[in-house]
Amino acid sequence: MSTAASNGKTQTAAQASRVNPGGSVDRPAGGSVDKPGAKSTGKPAPKPMTPEQKKQVAIIGSVVALVVAIAVGIFFYFHKSDNIGSGQRLNSPLPNLTAYMASNEFDKLDFDRKKLYIKELAGKKKEVDELHKSARLSDAQYKEVQALMWIGKQFKHVEKYNSLGALDRKDMLDEIIDDNKRDPKPKDTEREKRVKTLEETFPSEEKDLVRVFRQALKDREKERKFEDTRIKREAATRKSATTRPTTRPGERPASAAPVAKPAAPAK
Repeated sequence: MSTAASNGKTQTAAQASRVNPGGSVDRPAGGSVDKPGAKSTGKPAPKPMTPEQKKQVAIIGSVVALVVAIAVGIFFYFHKSDNIGSGQRLNSPLPNLTAYMASNEFDKLDFDRKKLYIKELAGKKKEVDELHKSARLSDAQYKEVQALMWIGKQFKHVEKYNSLGALDRKDMLDEIIDDNKRDPKPKDTEREKRVKTLEETFPSEEKDLVRVFRQALKDREKERKFEDTRIKREAATRKSATTRPTTRPGERPASAAPVAKPAAPAK
């Protein structure tokens, strides 16, 4: 019985693993020689995410989607080709930009976009003057652009002023006052009227910002005048003190003896 059992195992092993003439071994499908039908080993299945991990993934996805949406919106806002009429981009050549900003089409823009154009034009006075001198900008266009440049300069002043502390604001106002003294601007009634008309279209918060800045500039000008007057008075007082005698004058000279009257002649 032992021989039969042994022969049976040997025969089963021989059937399970036969050697080909070339030396290779035929293995039954789905298993090995020792363990028929054993499953192939692979990577372990990923663990399911916890509710907290799912929440984090959802938040990250929302943030990414929001950023992409904002970026796309900004791109199309500034690069869309269907601008109002013959609208120009901010990086357009200055002749095209000034001609557009002096047109009625520019007035149709919303304030936020109009403000970007106005700030872009601020600080380009020399270039605009050259355009006017070379007749590439008419007199009417030139006056309109001058008003816009002046407003653009105010926008930049307001933004810088609101970003500074108290001491730096004072220095900034002094710098503006000194610049105006060195290069006084002639009064332009027509430009002032146009500026006032344009400012009436500003949102209320923008009007308040401009009003606060201008009032601060006026108050600083008054302070400067008061300081200048005080300094002049103090200088005059010091000058008077240095020219005034510091010692008492000497004694007065003795008066001459009275001259005797001639004696009357005897009778």
